[in-house]
Amino acid sequence: MKRLTIAVIILMTIMLNISYGQNSQNISHVKWLYSFWDNPQQVELQGDYAYLCTSRSGFQIIDMSNPNDPFVTGHLSGFGATDIDVENNFAYTTGRERGDIGISDVSDPTTPELISMRRVDNYWTGGMTAGHGWFFNSCYLESGDGWFSAYLIRMWDITDPRGARYMGEDDRQEQLMNKMCNNSELLFYPVAMGLEVVELAAPHGMGDITIYGGIQLADLSVIDNHLLGVTIYNNFNVIDFSDPERPERESSVELNGEEPMQLFHDLNTVIVKSGSSILNFVDISDMDNPAHINTWESDNNLKQIAILDTTFVATTENGELLVFDWDQDSAELTATIDGRGNALDITIDGDFGYMCLGESGFWKTDISDPENPEELAVWDINVVKCYIFNEAAFVSTMDNRFYAIDTGDLESEPQLLPIEGDIIDFEYANSLYYVLYSNWMNIFDPQNMDEAIGVYRMPQGSEAFSLTYEMGLVYIGDKDRFRIIDVSDPEHPREFDVVGTRCRVTDISVSGNNLFAADSPERFNSYYYPSVWQYNIEDPTNPQFVGCYVSENCEKISSIKVEDDFLFVLGHIRDSAPGGNTQIEVVNISNPRRMSLLGWQRIPQGGLNFDVVGEYIYVANNWNFDIYDCSQSLNVEMHQERVVDDFTVLQTYPNPFNSTVKIEFSLAYDQFVGGSILDVKGRQVADLTSSGIMSQGKNTLMWDAEGYPSGIYIIKVNLNGITKVNQILLQK
Repeated sequence: MKRLTIAVIILMTIMLNISYGQNSQNISHVKWLYSFWDNPQQVELQGDYAYLCTSRSGFQIIDMSNPNDPFVTGHLSGFGATDIDVENNFAYTTGRERGDIGISDVSDPTTPELISMRRVDNYWTGGMTAGHGWFFNSCYLESGDGWFSAYLIRMWDITDPRGARYMGEDDRQEQLMNKMCNNSELLFYPVAMGLEVVELAAPHGMGDITIYGGIQLADLSVIDNHLLGVTIYNNFNVIDFSDPERPERESSVELNGEEPMQLFHDLNTVIVKSGSSILNFVDISDMDNPAHINTWESDNNLKQIAILDTTFVATTENGELLVFDWDQDSAELTATIDGRGNALDITIDGDFGYMCLGESGFWKTDISDPENPEELAVWDINVVKCYIFNEAAFVSTMDNRFYAIDTGDLESEPQLLPIEGDIIDFEYANSLYYVLYSNWMNIFDPQNMDEAIGVYRMPQGSEAFSLTYEMGLVYIGDKDRFRIIDVSDPEHPREFDVVGTRCRVTDISVSGNNLFAADSPERFNSYYYPSVWQYNIEDPTNPQFVGCYVSENCEKISSIKVEDDFLFVLGHIRDSAPGGNTQIEVVNISNPRRMSLLGWQRIPQGGLNFDVVGEYIYVANNWNFDIYDCSQSLNVEMHQERVVDDFTVLQTYPNPFNSTVKIEFSLAYDQFVGGSILDVKGRQVADLTSSGIMSQGKNTLMWDAEGYPSGIYIIKVNLNGITKVNQILLQK
């Protein structure tokens, strides 16, 4: 077995004017197939839409125009939210632990836009309220011993939400509860001693008026000069604040159930949720004499609720959104939307999309019309990765099991296969299963899977990342290399070549006589950018390096695909820019010596895997399946340029030298350059590779020979298989 050693040979030609301050170029978002959420928190109803915020995935906008058939119409991710308020086409959100405070334009519910995000370090956020030109939230500063040491209220002037002005903060003496409400002149929030009332006097901020004692509120709301509140003792109260300095309780109504949690009102009715399933209906048409109308118990454990007209919605601990039609006597469940879970993998096969949703199952969807996907079947297994062959799906699960599914029979049951262990990757080809584990590969015959018919074990210290089968060969991505395994005799797989790379090979794609390897550092390294290396494998025993694409803005590449003259790259962004933390890139590879980035799109939800069909890219990410149109990238006109030498070495001086030597050379275009110092026996003694892209024109590499013995050395500068060598003499 021979090892193919290659120098540091990396090429990047930037033929477009790229600005990573933007979120996309030449790739447009079409829509998401589905939207998912995890750990739903608060829900708000406004007009025909419900706004659901979650602790991890921002918020979803759900079209409720037909309460019997609600659907997710908008999605905004990239932040977590535990509370949400919607006023005049703007959504205001807060997160609890990280202290995120966001303002989003939801005037177009299909494409919500985050217009402002403020992060408050070291503080937990509590209650919030928005409206009447104000936005408030309470904060707690946690001390080192686990106690809260400071309480304050932050306030914004949102008369113009796009130009929201931070008005400052106001220290409070008492611990603030997680509830607030306001009208145009007053802010109300519960404290341990009762209810505090604050006067709003912009631009001067806040001024205390009074504390209304003897009442401990679990939730509250305000209508004109009346405060509606439910106490921890399960009483509903109406308090008159027409004279803020002398509040007066007008009435009180005893409710049924225990542990009151929430209060919502609409028109002349208040709904109070007590415990996890009991709703109390209170008529407030006469504020002086509110009347308890009815008590209704849900069959479901409810978490948060909101009401509007004859519709109320509720989240559950199981991640569902329930829709009810209600009147003063009862409520009827009309629809359920399941949060489903994370999208983990997606494979497109003709007109069908196969989607892995972890614990929410394996989905088959008709996507012949990408604008209107249709669910066809759901298999209840926790799938994380799938491979499609004809009408069979081979899937691995979160609990390290392996199933075969007849996707042509929508009523079929998954068949458990006797394959165990932590599966890294797999393929089905040539009527055999090729299953990759951390440092070995098993080959199984579907007719008898009790025992592998062939086993390939990687050397000690190896770590497998990816597997690709092509024409009797298996390519395995490893640390700092990829391995070529001959499986023409599946009972005796043998390794006949290893190709050295710079970093771990996270994915491999084979197209015709060319192999593409994603060479990606484990974490960001200013010394080396993640890249995709292209090899000619017409002779599989002797791969020849032909070119390389460098993803300058990524810290690592997770997956790649090649279609015709185009390379598609999914990578993680180095910084957590507001545009998103992953990026899909389209690269023209028709000239391997000058691969060119044609377009990109930031993915806020964090891309995990993707597939390409024609001009559409389907991306599986944390919270949905996105569809992107890349036709503009694929049709970018490439300008043909005269072929010139990649680089020319000009001179090495001084020579002989006694301390430092300079190597000057000229580049035909911007690119990475590999450089090394060899001794007379050809052994590398120093690496001169630059830490970034070197510019077109004259460039210089330097070698400080301090600590090296006198003698003859060889300077080698190389690019794309072309090597320039100079001999130098070190004299001390």
